[in-house]
Amino acid sequence: MSGVLISTIFEKSDATKLSIRDFNIQKIIFLVDKEAKDAQLQSIDLLKRTFSNTMEIVEKKVELYDILSVAKDAVRIIDSIEMGDKIYVDISQGRKTQAFGLLLACYSRPQRIESIVYWGEDKKLTVLPKFSFAIDDVEKSILKEIESVESISELIKKLKLSRSKLYRLIKNLENKELIKKEIGKYILTDAGKIARM
Repeated sequence: MSGVLISTIFEKSDATKLSIRDFNIQKIIFLVDKEAKDAQLQSIDLLKRTFSNTMEIVEKKVELYDILSVAKDAVRIIDSIEMGDKIYVDISQGRKTQAFGLLLACYSRPQRIESIVYWGEDKKLTVLPKFSFAIDDVEKSILKEIESVESISELIKKLKLSRSKLYRLIKNLENKELIKKEIGKYILTDAGKIARM
């Protein structure tokens, strides 16, 4: 069992060094802008020079401002990490949009995450709660199918649910802001797209 740190990074690497110090990290996966700036690359290069003998350091290119795309990429990264490895997530550095995308990915896979951390300017650690979308398998099935059907009747047949149960579950998904009704049809919100992953 090893520790894996998934982190956003921009111009500084101070928070990463603190996470390495406080957690048993053997691998770091940085979310890097597809069009990475020199300062970001220099920070990663410094960490590689400092820690490459003791740990693996990987860069994964992600979008800069597309939260949903970052979340999808981060979910794929989380899913690729061996079961049993402890996953730590550091959202202290980098662009806010990337940090939010990474955080949403954690909410999609809370059982896989050991800890979500934020290091303040004062180098004090804040451990963030591991929320989840709290949906069951039936609700996840609804999220996967609701945009592909023409009617609620079709969804009832496809999922083999009673009309009353389906409407109750749809209302619950609306209250969680995972789906919304637009022009007579249900569509997924960005959070719904992440929750169905």
